[in-house]
Amino acid sequence: MRERLSVIITAHNRKKYLPYAVKSILLSIDSVEDLDIIVVKNFSDLELDTWLKSLNIKIFNTDQESLAMKQAIGINNASGDLISFLEDDDMFALNKISILRNLLQYQDLDFFHHLLMPIKDEIYYSQVVSFKNSDLELFRSNDLLNRKILRYIIKKYHPEMYNSATTISKELANKCVDGLKSVDINTERFWFLCAIEKGRLLAFSKSTLTLYRIHNESFSQHSSKLFNIKLLERYIHSYDFMLEYFQSEIVRQIIEEQYKLHIAHYLIYDKDNRKKKLRLVASLIGNSLKFSTIYREYSLLSALALLSSLVSNSLAKKILYR
Repeated sequence: MRERLSVIITAHNRKKYLPYAVKSILLSIDSVEDLDIIVVKNFSDLELDTWLKSLNIKIFNTDQESLAMKQAIGINNASGDLISFLEDDDMFALNKISILRNLLQYQDLDFFHHLLMPIKDEIYYSQVVSFKNSDLELFRSNDLLNRKILRYIIKKYHPEMYNSATTISKELANKCVDGLKSVDINTERFWFLCAIEKGRLLAFSKSTLTLYRIHNESFSQHSSKLFNIKLLERYIHSYDFMLEYFQSEIVRQIIEEQYKLHIAHYLIYDKDNRKKKLRLVASLIGNSLKFSTIYREYSLLSALALLSSLVSNSLAKKILYR
């Protein structure tokens, strides 16, 4: 019987927001003993570490740059039946833990994903958000072999995005943790693909159970001063491994399509490679016209953005990030 939850909080080169991520969890529980909280980060801070230890929160400091390796450290030390991820600059809604506890009743649930509430940099405290049990949609992994259902889920819930909106079972984590270690920062896509190929029951909700912080110290947000196209290169390299790791036809199709979308995103920042851009534009438009394509709308949008980059990078970015 499932009884316990784990939350793995990851941080890299940043401690400013971490206390607020932790507090968003603490304010939603009666006691730390009620929950298995793990912090994995690449730095030491005496004041912060002393505070975390006083709360009986597990701390693991590592020199690993890879987000995947940080998650793997957390998973290998997690005692929960369900494991939820939280990045240091985000916060859980104050009712998310209670909702996750209710999900423990589903003995074969391997994956849960929900939507996000964007918040401004200066918001430091969480809130209760609207959630209805009727909003919860359940699917068997075999259901997602149907491309119509898969497209519906991807368009409505974006389950291959945002670590802080992802919860997995310990069983699924154990099945996939060795593969996880090789995907670098592309973890959210990896877990969704793993759930399709090796999972059982998947759940989705349109409730915004995570508060997603928009700020200038983010490594992944395109508007941040720290955003770098090398980040896109790291995503692109991860797809080569995933094409070897996953065997399901539908999963491999997702990977191949996402690979093209990331290449298009990367080439927008490249002022040269005109011929390569035009070839990819043609390929993406071709994909958008095929009924079997999973990311049909995204393929067309990426093609338009890439084509626009031949004239103006700023226009291309407006199209892509609209």
